[in-house]
Amino acid sequence: MDGNGRWASKRNLPRTNGHSEGLKRAKEIAKAASDAG
Repeated sequence: MDGNGRWASKRNLPRTNGHSEGLKRAKEIAKAASDAG
């Protein structure tokens, strides 16, 4: 997830926004994997 800071920087957002978005996506992926079994 090293690209989260770059993702935010490209959108003129604080790097922490990128990390927050990355965490949100990781949680979505983990839930989908859990639901899939």
